[in-house]
Order: sequence, then structure tokens, then C-alpha cells
Amino acid sequence: MAKGSCLCGKITYEAAEIGATITKCHCTICQKLSGSAYGDYTTAPVGSFKWTSGETLLKKFESSPGNFRNFCSVCGTHMPTGHPSMGIYFIQPGTLDSDETLAEAAHMFLRSSPPWHKRQQGLAEFQEYPSSV
Repeated sequence: MAKGSCLCGKITYEAAEIGATITKCHCTICQKLSGSAYGDYTTAPVGSFKWTSGETLLKKFESSPGNFRNFCSVCGTHMPTGHPSMGIYFIQPGTLDSDETLAEAAHMFLRSSPPWHKRQQGLAEFQEYPSSV
């Protein structure tokens, strides 16, 4: 069982099943959200994910038409966001409190990657959103 929380600990979640890989998204939205060159994500099936405390403290921001980002209204931590049409939650591995074995697997939206960033070699690379991640 994967468990996670925000920085202040007021919002917690668990997922009975999560993906084994991490994708590094280089889109400009993830750059702004993370304050870095990319955002890291793994996934959980919608049916295996649940908020265990503090769900009422979640705030949503529509980062692009129809796409929302969850964050803690107390500490600002970017929190998992469900995408029912895809059947998944995107989970930021940095919010995990449990020890999960995850492997970095891919870079996506490299067309938006900042020129100063030297990306990790040996991972799959996609200019847009890949159909396989």
C-alpha cells in the first residue's frame, strides 16, 4: 500500500497499487508547478486511490482547459490529481511517505525542455505526450 502526504501533513492519501516507473514531464506547466526543469510523476488506477485525510483542504487550479492540478491550500504542495477519462491519478513521487521501488523511465514534452537543463540519458524520450506512458 503506497501512502503519501503534503508538506504540512494535513492531506494524506493511499493507493493500493501504483506504477513502477517515473516519467519526467518537461512541459512548461510542470516547470512552473515544480519550479524546476520538469515534474516527476507515477500513476495509480483511479479505483485504487483514496484520500485518507484533509481532502477538504485540496484546492484545484485549471492549468489548461479541462486539466486541473490539486494542491494543499495550507502548504501549497502539488498533490495527486485524478484523470477519470484516463482511469488514473498522477502522483508526484516526492509526496510518497512509503518506501516504493520506482524506476525513472521516460522524459516527455522535451520540446519544452529549457536549454540549460542537462537531462538524464538512457531514458525513453518523447517530444509530446507518449501513448505508452
